Amino acid sequence: MRGSATLSKMRFTQRARYFLVFLLLICGTGMLPAAVRSQLPAKYAAWLNQEVPYIITNAEKNAFLELKTDTDREAFIQKFWEIRNPDPNSPTNEFRDEYYRRLAYANDHFGSPGRHDGWRTDRGMVYITLGAPQQLTPYPSSQYLTPLEIWFYQSPSPNHALPPYFYVVFYQRSLNEDYKLYSPFLDKPERLVQSTNAVNDEAMALKIIKEDLGGEVANIALTLLPNEPANLDSPSLESETLLNRIRNYRNLPENIELLDERRAMHENVTHRIVLGESFSDLSAMATRDGDALASISYLFQLFNPQDFFVAQGEDGRYYYNVDVEAALKNGSGQVIYRDTQNLMSYLTAADVAERRQRRFALEGRLPASPGAYTLQLLVTNKVTHQAFTQSRNIVVPSFDTRLNLSTPMLLTLDKPNADPTASLPFTLAGVQFAPLGGENASVPLGAPIRLLYQLWDKAQSSSSPAQGGLDVVYILGQLGRPEKQQTTQAVDKSGFDHFGNLLIGKDLQTSDLSPGPYRLVIQVTDPADGTHVSQALNLTLTKPRAPLWTVISPSFHHAHDAVDAFRRGQCAMTQHDRALAVYYLRQSIAAGYSSREAYAALATVYREAGNVSAAEDAEKQAAGPSTLPTRHN
Repeated sequence: MRGSATLSKMRFTQRARYFLVFLLLICGTGMLPAAVRSQLPAKYAAWLNQEVPYIITNAEKNAFLELKTDTDREAFIQKFWEIRNPDPNSPTNEFRDEYYRRLAYANDHFGSPGRHDGWRTDRGMVYITLGAPQQLTPYPSSQYLTPLEIWFYQSPSPNHALPPYFYVVFYQRSLNEDYKLYSPFLDKPERLVQSTNAVNDEAMALKIIKEDLGGEVANIALTLLPNEPANLDSPSLESETLLNRIRNYRNLPENIELLDERRAMHENVTHRIVLGESFSDLSAMATRDGDALASISYLFQLFNPQDFFVAQGEDGRYYYNVDVEAALKNGSGQVIYRDTQNLMSYLTAADVAERRQRRFALEGRLPASPGAYTLQLLVTNKVTHQAFTQSRNIVVPSFDTRLNLSTPMLLTLDKPNADPTASLPFTLAGVQFAPLGGENASVPLGAPIRLLYQLWDKAQSSSSPAQGGLDVVYILGQLGRPEKQQTTQAVDKSGFDHFGNLLIGKDLQTSDLSPGPYRLVIQVTDPADGTHVSQALNLTLTKPRAPLWTVISPSFHHAHDAVDAFRRGQCAMTQHDRALAVYYLRQSIAAGYSSREAYAALATVYREAGNVSAAEDAEKQAAGPSTLPTRHN
């Protein structure tokens, strides 16, 4: 009896789980009664329900259904596309053109032949929502498995609404059914196996998948996220969250916020035209720079030389004039501080001719404390009144972290320069490196992949330096292809400085590789205790692109700069690291920062910590005269 009760409870739990997911899907798709939809003229009902169901938000759908005249509906549709146009100044709408291309492709390649209903299918929904995958691996027939398709995506959403890379799996239960989305949490590996040997036996199902299609596909059957550990006993909830976010992509807060920003720009026209993410790229790398010092270096680059223009003054001289606004936000989206710079310089006619063959790039560096951040950049060319915006998430490591490594950065083959002040972007160990890019960077085919990253460990005393070595493995490959290029490297732990930092550079050869997207995994292991850490990076091997001409933003200074210390204190406050906040704020006061502002911040930290007397003392100091240091950029 107890076993029957347990089985009944399990079945009820499973039915309840499916029912909850069904409710989530209904809410996400904004399903409306047929009576409401039938009030729309056929033309507009088709636009709403067949053309844009995967990009129109629930709020927009409800507003559209409230309209009474066709004139209002036409105006709505026009504005609908205008606010999604990444370049409002362009005579064409890149977003709309790409969307209808995806819709046509889905209708032609998915669904019932000749019925143009591919948009209704799971594959059609994903393709229309996210576009073509970077890799598509079909498994139409195997001995024991249902027909499968594995799609691999990297960075499908520049605003980080989705993970930087993931898989989407479709499976076909029978020849009369269309391919369905596979969920490791709800379906589990058993659903992918045709053999009756795996009924109610997930371990056997996983074994069959591994023997039939290999270990990589077996891992994907357990999790759609490449960096998530695969565990048969704990199905991936993160994968189910990912699938639900794809299904409800149009209503995600990140996408609604982006639409609201574009709508505001459209309704409040200014002299500045803000261009979307398709024109530029932003890469960022966090580094530990010394004793309780950390920073974020970034590289902003345009994709095409013709996207940046210089001007010629009345005196005949050429010049560029760029405003840069870098905002560092905490995990809640709150702006911690903004750094604004105006970069302007004159160029000779020869400079202009040479730089017209190059792509504009900007490097900068911002002080930070340990924590998770979003870097948002707005670069405005004051010559053309065009602005480019980008954002990236970045994690700054804790100073007492055990073995870890930074986000890797790819470098150009240019010779590094000495930077004795250690104030320039991408300067490590007194040497400034020339970055090529980070995630999704393009590497010239045949040229080596030049890697740079920083290893971190706990600080070591000078009297007892670290002993032994670390094993580093570099794995480079493409989804769906069994061959992988693997390179090993031995690292002597005595190379760590007494702050626990070690700079690593490595060239990986590409002469035997074909063009296309690749995924690079860096694995570092300490054989002494088995500690294992890794980082992954997506890149593309392609024909050489136009080289960069780079402008440096003077937003970062030497280790004892007053403003940089205060900004680190602001970061530590938002990360709730009170001890570190006090350390930086007092450091900023000692270096000459505004005592009024710094003491006011100190008082806030002390009150949060419950130290009332210290807070009152700081408030008295804040009431005194204020002085600001002079910045020489």
